[in-house]
Amino acid sequence: ELAILNATAAEEAYNACAFIPSTNYTHKSLDILGGDDIAWNEHYDLALTLYNLLAELNYCKGNFDEAMQITKRIFKRAKTFDDQFTAQTCNIKSLSIKGDLDDALTTSLDLLAALGEPLPKKPSIGVILASLIKTKKLLWTRTDEYLTSLPEMTEKRIIKAMEVLEILGQVTYLSGSDYFPILNFKKIWLTLKYGQNVNSAMGFGAYGLLLYVILKDVKGACRFGQLGLSLSSKTIMPRSYVMLYGLIIHWRDNIGTTLDPLLNGFKEGLRSGDIHYASFSAGLYVGYRFHSGQAAIHTIIQQQKVLMQELTKDAQEDPLDMIRPIQQAAINLTGLSQDPAVLTGEVMDEELLLKSSLASANITLEYTIRGIAACLAYIFDDYNRAAMHSQNIQDIAEKSPGMYSINLQAFYDGMSSYALAKTTTDIKKWRKRGRKTIKKFVRWMKDCPSNNAHKFLLLKAEDASLFAAKSKKKKEIAEQSYNAAIVTATDSGFVNIAAIASERAADFYNNIGQDDQFSKCIAQAYQFYFKWGAYGKCECIAKKYPGIAFNAQYAQ
Repeated sequence: ELAILNATAAEEAYNACAFIPSTNYTHKSLDILGGDDIAWNEHYDLALTLYNLLAELNYCKGNFDEAMQITKRIFKRAKTFDDQFTAQTCNIKSLSIKGDLDDALTTSLDLLAALGEPLPKKPSIGVILASLIKTKKLLWTRTDEYLTSLPEMTEKRIIKAMEVLEILGQVTYLSGSDYFPILNFKKIWLTLKYGQNVNSAMGFGAYGLLLYVILKDVKGACRFGQLGLSLSSKTIMPRSYVMLYGLIIHWRDNIGTTLDPLLNGFKEGLRSGDIHYASFSAGLYVGYRFHSGQAAIHTIIQQQKVLMQELTKDAQEDPLDMIRPIQQAAINLTGLSQDPAVLTGEVMDEELLLKSSLASANITLEYTIRGIAACLAYIFDDYNRAAMHSQNIQDIAEKSPGMYSINLQAFYDGMSSYALAKTTTDIKKWRKRGRKTIKKFVRWMKDCPSNNAHKFLLLKAEDASLFAAKSKKKKEIAEQSYNAAIVTATDSGFVNIAAIASERAADFYNNIGQDDQFSKCIAQAYQFYFKWGAYGKCECIAKKYPGIAFNAQYAQ
């Protein structure tokens, strides 16, 4: 009876997200039972409950290796498939966050097959499109009111399948697997047939994301992303924040509107023990805050340290790789690194972290590292390095749907291409690559001008500047586009892009011999970089143009 009382207290503490007290109660209950053999042989049901709880507690605290060791003990003792199920899901989550994505995927697919809800062995483009069409037909006449009033799912087998599909969604998104769309379509089919479940929310949210990725349907994407959020319980809320505000809404609204919701998603993830989505929210939050230009870099560094401390509290493992590239980039921009163009320094080594992302098949992490590395290299004038990183993740863009870094990769790819068109002999090759990115921004600008108009205008100016010396018309287009890019970037809050646009305009005027305009634009670039907090870049500009008298306030 004392062991049962402690077990009850442990479960209540776990449900309240009080993980340390819950762990203490769990261990006390197991001690009272008298060790593994006695516990499993004489109190099987209680032992199963306690060890499942202990595995989940270790996962929630970030002790993933320990969680997996406990699940192995459960697999040896559990009598039936149902008794193993909770441990299996904990094992998959731990494999996923540790980066063992192939093992997590294989285990998930086997579990779904055992539950009688298998997925195709190799989902082709044809299967994905056919599944999308089927899903659209099923939802064609369904209103939000209808979908939110579906009865509760009661079929135990389907509830378990939905849980595995939810975990598999995390694995397949990180690895860029073609299973990601298929499994989320399946969630919707099961929800419409058997009723709604806590994991239905992410199915609808992911369907919204896929509407944009496949069909470029921004309105439908936002509708189903919002529906997913409205269906979310408190425990799954962090996931819906990531889906709507991390992967969908910035295709319609200014990136700055995502910041508060993503920070809330991080906090809710910590409270509920959802370390995976807490770290994902934190990574998206610091990345979007950095690229939005709406916060000084030194404040971002300070906040990153706080977030990292929160994520690693009581944890043996390290779920911070998504945050490190932004933190290192911020440090470099402030002038506190040996080589500012390379993501290596105080918090990470670019080469080592890239190797880790490749070894674990985590393309989301690889995309994050290379995208930020391209940005940094471009800002510090290493255009070959920027182009190399952008080229290496060209194919990954389609496998990391929804992330704002897709937009940024295209932008810095285009900008580095035009820089190389100006500084190498192969102007035709690099201009062709730059013009491809312009076409992307023409489309994106229609859906969200505030995130994309200034980038489009700057790329347009760079294209025209290639021929400004020989064409009066191209010269006028370049001048107008540079000026418009600076104004629209400033109006939308992108002081970082305004700085880049001003610097490129200065370079343009310098090349055509308009010294007054050059001096004005390079001083303006200096001021924008300073406002952003990129003091290291300011120092580079001052050294590059020693004859320019920069505003004393900024120079100091």
